[in-house]
Amino acid sequence: MTDEDNSGFDLSRRKVLGGVLTVGAASAATGAGTMALFSDSEESNDNTVQAGTLDLTIGGNNSSTLSVSDIAPGDSGRTAIKVNNAGSLGGSLDVNVSDVTPNDANPEPEQSRTSKRNFTIHYGSDNDGNQVSLQSELGGVANVEIDMSSDPVVITADLPYALDPSGDSAVFAFDSDNDGIEDFQLAVRDHDNDGNFEGGYDDASTLPSGSRNRNESVPSGYDVRLENGNKRFVVKVPAGDLADPFAITGQANLAAYTPSTSGSNLAIPFIPGFGYNNPPIAGTSSFDGHATKMVEIQRGQLRTLADMLDVSVRVSSDSKKSNNDTFVSAGKVNRLPKVDAESNVSLPSGSTKYVIVEYELSKNVGNAVQGDSVSFNIDAELNQEDSQ
Repeated sequence: MTDEDNSGFDLSRRKVLGGVLTVGAASAATGAGTMALFSDSEESNDNTVQAGTLDLTIGGNNSSTLSVSDIAPGDSGRTAIKVNNAGSLGGSLDVNVSDVTPNDANPEPEQSRTSKRNFTIHYGSDNDGNQVSLQSELGGVANVEIDMSSDPVVITADLPYALDPSGDSAVFAFDSDNDGIEDFQLAVRDHDNDGNFEGGYDDASTLPSGSRNRNESVPSGYDVRLENGNKRFVVKVPAGDLADPFAITGQANLAAYTPSTSGSNLAIPFIPGFGYNNPPIAGTSSFDGHATKMVEIQRGQLRTLADMLDVSVRVSSDSKKSNNDTFVSAGKVNRLPKVDAESNVSLPSGSTKYVIVEYELSKNVGNAVQGDSVSFNIDAELNQEDSQ
């Protein structure tokens, strides 16, 4: 080769290397551009988190208490207590009765502190709720005697009308340990449709079908029978199976008798203000075991107004009672604290409900409650959840 040829070669090599370097420089410039994209930043200042409130207030322009004086047998009345959610959060309203405090006045001369307790029932009702005078329609009254001086304890109900096997029945229900829950029933009815009455026992449990077995065999030591031409209903319970106090209720159902008022049968209560749990405690059935309407029986103690006064509690959207109200509980006032009704009524922020409290004193309480008084609390609690 000539020198010119070598020179040509050298120049061409430098050009190629220069081209390579140029490409490398271009690649480096591209990398620097990726690291320098536009950006901006701002700050969110003074961030805070504040809890909401549940604030239940009572009263307003409505009464916040029930105050009654000189109540007499057959009297009834009601009041509406306004409750407001003044908080910022919605809540669940729970209402219950608590702190029942009886004041027993001096007993009347005709009363005694013996082991016997007596009730005289002058009125019954047909199945439409119409009151019927047993004195005028059946020629007599129902008398109940509870004798705790013997073992077993003997409970006797003398009826103004003979029971007929074709549909009639009689029952006593017991809360034997006085915890507010019915424990068993003793009844007479024609179970097998043979035209004769049979005694039956119901342990207050439910069968798998949901119905109750009212026709169990009467346990040993117990007795259930009719006497005096089916006009006297007698049950016996071992004294050791009844606490002191225990509670009792009962009635006779006269399906074979048609009262003068509307309705197909007549119910004669054995205990004033008869009932188990009807209307039912919120979310339960009327025969689920709650026994708020029973009367407590205690040895050596007289009945008081607290034992006999019927009180019902509902929650309403206004101050008037209606079918849309939420039923809380009903029964003898001294037994209502035994049952947590868990009404759980929704009460949104800024909204108002009314707790409607009704009272009634049966016509059949007799002289036992003269001069007595009773006080009790209506507890209204606003919670975040129904389960509280």
